[in-house]
Formats: sequence, C-alpha cells, structure tokens
Amino acid sequence: MLICRLGEVECRSCGSVRLAHSSAEASLVKAGAPGLSEEVEAALSRVLGKQSTS
Repeated sequence: MLICRLGEVECRSCGSVRLAHSSAEASLVKAGAPGLSEEVEAALSRVLGKQSTS
C-alpha cells in the first residue's frame, strides 16, 4: 500500500520514501500568483455562504 502526502510517496510495507512526480505539477499555480488571493476569497465565500468584504 502506498501513501502520498506533501509531495512524497511512502510504501507502508517497507517504509521506502520517494518524491511524488506528476505531469500536473507544471500546471500548479505558484504562491503569490496575481489574483490568487481574490479567487480563494471568492471560492470560500461561495462555499461558506458569506459575502465578500471588498
């Protein structure tokens, strides 16, 4: 059985750990991307049902 967490894959049988690799990594949004905080705020507002304060 394998466990994937925080960019690592661990084998529960032998304890071997390696970095997780994915072709999706290239499409990840980098921290500090323009507009990211606004998108997160809007998504949280939709999910939590609260109005934006801006």
